[in-house]
Amino acid sequence: MAKVSPSMTGGRITKWKKNVGEFVSCYDLLYEFEVSGLTDIDEEENVTTKMELESCDEGYLAVVFDPVEPNTCPKLVAGGSPVALLCDSTDEMRAVQERFKSVGPQV
Repeated sequence: MAKVSPSMTGGRITKWKKNVGEFVSCYDLLYEFEVSGLTDIDEEENVTTKMELESCDEGYLAVVFDPVEPNTCPKLVAGGSPVALLCDSTDEMRAVQERFKSVGPQV
């Protein structure tokens, strides 16, 4: 989860802009998220800010750790924690996906 402010403790991913298996280029929009308390005023007034995150890297989107489930409240994800894995090639992506399938569900 992108940490967009020193005071940010977490955010909620509300929509992925790319699907697993798609190639992501630098500056592509990767996901939309909501965050509360970016400033002291936001914290006092309980303001939620909606933002989009651009990718700063490129590769194939292999795994999403925080998928958005329909008709559910998105989970709070800690700022600075990983939310997805990008791979350099489709072969590497498939190997990573197989590894994660053998470990268990993508969380």
